[in-house]
Amino acid sequence: MPTPRGLGLLLIAFGSYVAARLVGTWELYLISLALLALVAIPALALLPMGRRLELSWSFFPNRPEARSTPELELTLHNHSWLPSPGLRLAAPLQSLSGQTLDLDVAPLLPGHSRTRRQELQPVRRGRHELPPTQGLLRDPLGLVNRRLTLPRLEVTVRPRLVPLSGASFLSASQTALSGRRLRPLSSGSDLRGVRPHLPGEPLSHIDWKSTARTGQLMLRETEDEAGGEVVLVLDGTRASVMGAPPETSFEAAVDVAAGAGTYLLRSRRPVALLVHGEAEHEQRFSAGSEGEERLLDRLAEVEARAEMDLAQTLAKADRFAQSAALVVITPGFGDRLLRSLLGLAGRRIGVSVILIDSWSYLENGFVGGADLERKRFLLRLQSAGILGLVLHKGDSLEKVLARTGQAAV
Repeated sequence: MPTPRGLGLLLIAFGSYVAARLVGTWELYLISLALLALVAIPALALLPMGRRLELSWSFFPNRPEARSTPELELTLHNHSWLPSPGLRLAAPLQSLSGQTLDLDVAPLLPGHSRTRRQELQPVRRGRHELPPTQGLLRDPLGLVNRRLTLPRLEVTVRPRLVPLSGASFLSASQTALSGRRLRPLSSGSDLRGVRPHLPGEPLSHIDWKSTARTGQLMLRETEDEAGGEVVLVLDGTRASVMGAPPETSFEAAVDVAAGAGTYLLRSRRPVALLVHGEAEHEQRFSAGSEGEERLLDRLAEVEARAEMDLAQTLAKADRFAQSAALVVITPGFGDRLLRSLLGLAGRRIGVSVILIDSWSYLENGFVGGADLERKRFLLRLQSAGILGLVLHKGDSLEKVLARTGQAAV
């Protein structure tokens, strides 16, 4: 379609034609035809150009981390036998990075391609489906243009991953919690007894003699092994989230889950993730790189949407009965949560707690009364043998997890 400049030329061409008809001067006819051709020829050239240009776009890296600055990569291939005009691309990235990105690609010769990269502003964690993006082809004189629409693009932004070279808190938690629960018998372990089979447990450890004798499925079990499963419980209570996106207490909790989870998986510990408010069952991840990828992809899409507090979820203790360790990541420190945690410990379910200081994400950053209540909460946990520590805004996750529970109080 003609641009404002092209419309201006068409008006001049029409005026020249009218003047030629009035005065009968053939030179005005030539001027009118020349101006009309100046607009018509590029318009006709752009008609097939839209079908002969191949546009593709992607992100580098394709799964960026939250608050990183990835690059948007645009590639243009010219399959036409004519040189391509310049391309201007407007990419609406408000949900991803809060910006609208404008890219210009210079004209291309036939059969050539060009790639253009543009660094973005810090991106936000989540699964983002970007709306269709408009590209604008314009002839060199700026007289006509043609709009092209790029397809929707999905991008997954994972939580910020802090590689941990060591985590004394997690190691201490595993040591303190190992052996508290009985688990299905595996090779190299001593048989300690049989018990009723629970839904979801593997059938490979069924004791068929006891099953035939009792009439119900019975499971062989042994003392918890050092390589037992660790359940990460991520508190997703909506009302407890503080701070302005993307720097919120919940984002910090997700970062903790990513760092702790990948550390455990690299330590050959299987991990289960329970996101409070998103599911009534935990999702399991096996040790190794595949488990790490799946865990990070899962954490990329979690949201704080729970209306009830975490205490109600933890009260359902049967779901944690076969866990070697339970690591609770939460900003809460109320009496109901304390009673739930003490109840789990009383049932010989191993628990450790990582408290996110949500008040530090407020503008003033300090609430004295809440700080005292949190310290009392941690002391009560310690008295029950539950390890606990606190993560404040701006703290190094590796340094915090290098502590033991006693240093956090």
